[in-house]
Amino acid sequence: MVVVAVALLGLIALLATLQYRWLGRISDAEREHMRATLTTRTSGFVQDFDGELTRAYLLFQVDPQAAGSLESRIALRHDRWQATAKYPRIVKEIYSVDGAGAPLQRFNSTTRTLEPIAWPSVLDPIHQKLLSAPEPATGTPGLVLRQMPQAIWDNIPAFLIPMPLFRFDEADGHTQFRLSPGLSYIIVLMDRAYITNEMLPALAQQHFRQTGDGFDYELAVVNTNDRAVVYQSNGEFSPAPDAQVDASRDLFRGARGDQFSVRRHGNNHLEFIHRTRFGFTITLKSRFQ
Repeated sequence: MVVVAVALLGLIALLATLQYRWLGRISDAEREHMRATLTTRTSGFVQDFDGELTRAYLLFQVDPQAAGSLESRIALRHDRWQATAKYPRIVKEIYSVDGAGAPLQRFNSTTRTLEPIAWPSVLDPIHQKLLSAPEPATGTPGLVLRQMPQAIWDNIPAFLIPMPLFRFDEADGHTQFRLSPGLSYIIVLMDRAYITNEMLPALAQQHFRQTGDGFDYELAVVNTNDRAVVYQSNGEFSPAPDAQVDASRDLFRGARGDQFSVRRHGNNHLEFIHRTRFGFTITLKSRFQ
C-alpha cells in the first residue's frame, strides 16, 4: 500500500512538472505570437502614416521651369491631392515664396490663384531661417552644394519644399551649369489639430483596436525633439521617446534635410539629393503586464 502511495505521489509530481513545462511553452509561444502581431500592427501604422506624408511631400514638388503658371501647377496638384489622399485634410494651407526676401503668397483653392499675404506667426521660424540662409557654395565643375533649411518642420508642422532654378549657359563652345542665386519654395502647412484628433486616432483604431471597445495596448506618439506627447490613447500614458516599452518605431524617418546637392549628368540631366525626416516616435505598452 505504501509503495502504491509513493508511486502515485511520484506520478502526480511528474504530471505537475510536465504540466508546468507545457504551460510554460504555451506561454512562450503566446508571447512570441503577441510580439509578432504587435510588430506587424506597428509596421502597418507607421507605413500608413509615412505613406500619407510622403505622398503630400512628393505631390507638392513643383518644377518652376515647367509650362504653365505656378498657380495653375499648384492647383493641379491640390486637386490631385484632394482626389487621392486618404486624409486630405492634413494639408491646411499651401504657400509659395520666391526667394528669402520676397513676399509670401497663399494659394486660394476657391479662386485657384496665389494671393500676397503677410507671413503668419506660425511660419515665423521658417521665415527667419530663409532670411539667414547662406549663399550656395561651388566646388568641382558641375557640382553645387547649397546649405538648406530642413524640409520638415515637425513643431509647426509644415513641409518646406525647394524649387531650384537652373540655367545652362553656352560660352566658347562649352555649356556651363548655373544655379540661380535665389531659391523658391513651396510651403505646405499641415493641420496639427486634424492629425492629432482625427488621423492618429483613426490609424490607432485601424491597427490596434481589440474585438470589443478600447485597445489591448496603450499608444503614444511622442515628438523626439521636445519630448512632447502628440497623441495618446490613454491620458496617463506619457512615455519619453527612449522609454522601455513593448514596441517603438520612428515615423517618417530619414536623414536630416539640411543639404541639397545637384550633379550634372550629360547635357541637361540633373540629379537631386534631398533627404527628409519627421521627429515623431510611436510607442506601445501592453495593458496586461
